[in-house]
Amino acid sequence: MAASGSDSVKDLFEPTKVASLISADDAPQFLQDHGFFYQEIPEIGKLVTDLFSTNRAKGEEATLDHFKPTLRADPRLRRILDCYPETGRLQSPWGIVPKAYYSWNNPLPEVDSAVIAYMLGPQSQCRCKDGSHRRKFRVEKVDEDGTRHLPDEFLEEYLERSIIMIEGGVLLVHPVLGHRTETGRSIILDAWTTQTARDQLFVKNTT
Repeated sequence: MAASGSDSVKDLFEPTKVASLISADDAPQFLQDHGFFYQEIPEIGKLVTDLFSTNRAKGEEATLDHFKPTLRADPRLRRILDCYPETGRLQSPWGIVPKAYYSWNNPLPEVDSAVIAYMLGPQSQCRCKDGSHRRKFRVEKVDEDGTRHLPDEFLEEYLERSIIMIEGGVLLVHPVLGHRTETGRSIILDAWTTQTARDQLFVKNTT
């Protein structure tokens, strides 16, 4: 990875983006290592706002393909998306879960083939537990929104990373990563490495 041994890990995480020293070639491995990747993109924020303001956030246009041209203009995101070419079944407007860390699945080999994409509107704030996608514990209870709320005491060993998207952007997370959305609204989508992986296991659609 582009970061040298003298670089502090915390320097990789800026409030609005993964630090630029992480190159496009490094971006997929960064996602695998930390469980998330994020980038402020004002145009994404505008697209999200438009879909919500015109009551289309649940409609046919609120798909990953709708956002891909903007996402792929960023070399790092394009490189990540190339690893997940298959569109999934998860498509839903999303609000906030400010008081609990949650994940979309339990540790399973199959979920390593997926990524959950939050298209974030303006004034969005999120928190991620760095590396918690490698957790060993399971949470069997599935909440009404399709997520699994994770006990705080089980996440204490993982560092908290704060994300602030004043103008909107994208947050990509591994399905097992502990994270939470604190302000703003978004549209959640999923993508997979292969069609076979997608068909074997998919994340529940909350709509």
